[in-house]
Amino acid sequence: MACTTTLLSFSQSVSQSVSQSVSQSVSQSVSQSVSQSVSQSVSQSVSQSVSQSVSQSVSQSVSQSVSQSVSQSVGRSVCLSVCLSVCLSVCLSVCLSVCLSVCLSVCLSVCRSVCLSVCLSWMHGLSICIVISQSVSQSVSQSVSQSVSQSVSQSVSQSVSQSVSQSVSQSVSQSVSQSLLPFIYFYFIMALSETNVTLT
Repeated sequence: MACTTTLLSFSQSVSQSVSQSVSQSVSQSVSQSVSQSVSQSVSQSVSQSVSQSVSQSVSQSVSQSVSQSVSQSVGRSVCLSVCLSVCLSVCLSVCLSVCLSVCLSVCLSVCRSVCLSVCLSWMHGLSICIVISQSVSQSVSQSVSQSVSQSVSQSVSQSVSQSVSQSVSQSVSQSVSQSLLPFIYFYFIMALSETNVTLT
């Protein structure tokens, strides 16, 4: 009995030690394998999920930020260039049209005023010249007509008076001589006869 008890106790102790060692080794190996597999699977799944989520989030955020920044910068640059070109073209066209219209109106008004003043001055000068020429021509014509009329009247009156006086004197002398000749002859004969009588 004592032997059996010792055997039983020994077997129990051996079995316990064997079971403990086996269980420890099995549990260690199982736990290691399970922990390794679980850790590998968990780490793989976690790393994959984390890397996917991180890469997706990072790529999304980077793509969104880049697209937003690029779109904003491109939109701003395009808007600025379009606005600047439109504003420059509109301002240049408006300024050119306004400047041309103003310059044309000013030049036309100045040319009109200058031309009108020049024409008026020329007309005034022409009127003054016409008045002066008329007065000069009138004075010259008056003086010439007076001198010509005086000279003509004098020469005509002198020639007429001379011719009239000559003709009148000649006719009067001829008529007187012709009418008085017989009386002169008679008186001459009478005087001669008287002288003859007195002499005798």
